[in-house]
Amino acid sequence: RLAKKFKVQPPAMIVVGKVVSLRKSFDWLRGKKIILYTGINLDPNLEGIILHQPMIKIVPLKNFKPLDNEIKKITDYDFIIFNSRFGVKHFIERLLVLGYDTRVLAGVKLCAIGKTTASELLNYSLKADVVAQDESSAGLITALKILDLENKHILITASNLSGTEEKIALEKLGAKVTQVMTYLNIAPKIEKIDLNFIDEAYFLSPSGFNNFLKAYKNIP
Repeated sequence: RLAKKFKVQPPAMIVVGKVVSLRKSFDWLRGKKIILYTGINLDPNLEGIILHQPMIKIVPLKNFKPLDNEIKKITDYDFIIFNSRFGVKHFIERLLVLGYDTRVLAGVKLCAIGKTTASELLNYSLKADVVAQDESSAGLITALKILDLENKHILITASNLSGTEEKIALEKLGAKVTQVMTYLNIAPKIEKIDLNFIDEAYFLSPSGFNNFLKAYKNIP
């Protein structure tokens, strides 16, 4: 009833007992930033009081048929592009479900959009042949430009939110490109908190930021 009366909203802390009288002595929050972190996995290097509220949720496909079709002819491809660690995880897991193992990728060059994606490939004992230094689609295109892509077959693993700019850029370089949905990026259920207590907010993706704006609308 008191919470309702004083309009207390999460995040909130309840302190019970004699320790309440020591509040001024402890002053737990003095000098500490309160940070809203919206990535899926919490960054252990952040310092401050961290409120973890993921703004995206990664789930498997509902229809695997297009992805399965590309996996079954994976040896026809010269390159596979992974634009996120989620693409690696869901592609490899589906490959294994279909009865293949990673040896089927032996003749295919693997491309990672950045170090995090390349690290995810290593979790499956796969080493990226091309890693973008600038962790973006444009950075990956730059890395691939030095290669002869004329008539090369390239598979792009994508989410339901992926655009086609990368595909178009590679086709302009002479490649034959297929883009296939590999996983779904959806908005999670978001329990709104009082943003007036937040000093900083960290966003790791455009989709996460968009989901934040849709949920909160008015930002102090």
